[in-house]
Amino acid sequence: DKAIHDTVLIAAMFCMFNRYVDGLGTSPATPEQYAAAGVRISTKGYGARFRPLVDGHIIQLFDTGERHTSARERELLARAERAAMPFQLGVGAFERRLTSGPTTHRAWFDVLPRAEGSRWYRGAWIFPGGAAYRTYLHR
Repeated sequence: DKAIHDTVLIAAMFCMFNRYVDGLGTSPATPEQYAAAGVRISTKGYGARFRPLVDGHIIQLFDTGERHTSARERELLARAERAAMPFQLGVGAFERRLTSGPTTHRAWFDVLPRAEGSRWYRGAWIFPGGAAYRTYLHR
């Protein structure tokens, strides 16, 4: 019980610190700090700009508004290839109901085997969101 209490307390403390720093507006907001934001991959020159600064990036595909379609998948993988940077796909093992309709997080898991065709692919970063993500991997 004490270990759980300490873990929750530490997580809450970091959450509070992050909110405090954000609220003060003291955190620098250079583009380099956001290299892991997958939505930026569509920016012209993305790879050339960040390649010297980071070892790779995570293309986040959950809670970004990115709806899975075959065309969007092809476009995303082509852009990742053109960026010529190591990448992981960030997928979420949960769904949400939004005003625009349900999310398509689970569908992005199906992209993982196809991403393996890229020489830059370095695996998946899975955000379980309280779900049993292994069922998403074995569909």
